[in-house]
Amino acid sequence: MLTFLNFKNKALKYYKFAQKFTLFLVLLSNMTYVFATDLKIDSLKKLITIKESKLEKGKTYFAIGDEYSKDYKNYLAVKYIDSSITIFKSLKNDTLLAKSYAKKGVAIIATNDIDLGVSNLLKSIEISKKINDSVLVASYYSYIAGLQSAYVRDYTKALIYQDSADTYLPNQNVKERIYGYVIKSSIYINLQEFKLALDEANKGIKLSKQNNDVYLTHLLSNKGTALDYSKDYAQAIVFYKESLKYNKEKKYKAIVLYNLSQIFDAKGDLDSAIFYNQKALQIFKKSDNQNELNQTFIGMVEIYNKLKERDSSKYYLSKINEEELTGYEKIQVAGLKFT
Repeated sequence: MLTFLNFKNKALKYYKFAQKFTLFLVLLSNMTYVFATDLKIDSLKKLITIKESKLEKGKTYFAIGDEYSKDYKNYLAVKYIDSSITIFKSLKNDTLLAKSYAKKGVAIIATNDIDLGVSNLLKSIEISKKINDSVLVASYYSYIAGLQSAYVRDYTKALIYQDSADTYLPNQNVKERIYGYVIKSSIYINLQEFKLALDEANKGIKLSKQNNDVYLTHLLSNKGTALDYSKDYAQAIVFYKESLKYNKEKKYKAIVLYNLSQIFDAKGDLDSAIFYNQKALQIFKKSDNQNELNQTFIGMVEIYNKLKERDSSKYYLSKINEEELTGYEKIQVAGLKFT
């Protein structure tokens, strides 16, 4: 179930497929888009020499940084946003300064320097508190909570940040509140506090259904996961399948299908386990994510070993890319070779 976790028991190991909130999707730009972006950046750079107002220059530096960030040139984005920060500091413009630190933080995080990125987001939060922008404060606390959970794996810190987000979040901001339930239910799953995870998921599901919210599929899946780890397999299947009804993201759909496969494997319904694992595999093959492919191949080997179908087991074992295995998976695969 999601890619980042290291759990003690077998069931929790597979949760590393499932936690998708805070992951970023990088879309390849086509040549027309790249050309248009370069033209826009060149035009903005020329404006810097024309603008006489420091405020307008600061805004232009920020705009250039923003364009570089959209084009995934994050080191250049940080360079220009730093120039905007210098100007906004001198002008004591806290509103634009908060936005600049936030933009810089996100750009740095995209370079995989999570700690430095978070420190800039926290600067943005402190400034936003001074100007009473509670929506921004809540949004960035929640964003940091997602990072701590999905990337840093410090679930205690993640919970603290999400609690802080909930404190500042206005009641009328329903979408952010629903997102908070996604984050919290996921955190509690990672902390193995499954009853608390179910409580958060149930609150989110109710609110999400009332508002036809896009996070409903994630909340239903998280409820399924909490029930799965509580060994309430029948109910877990119900909520995983309901999650699939609302799911529009193929990769996330594959994760849920894989989780269903694991439940049927645990229940001893190996035909259903193969059915769902193969459906997940068809989607994962298109994404070409070797980690996810390895997980599904390992799952197939385990199932066919139980069925004593050696040829099928050897076939899927041969598909595993051992260079991409984690330490635990290497031990697991080594054991499968002698099963």
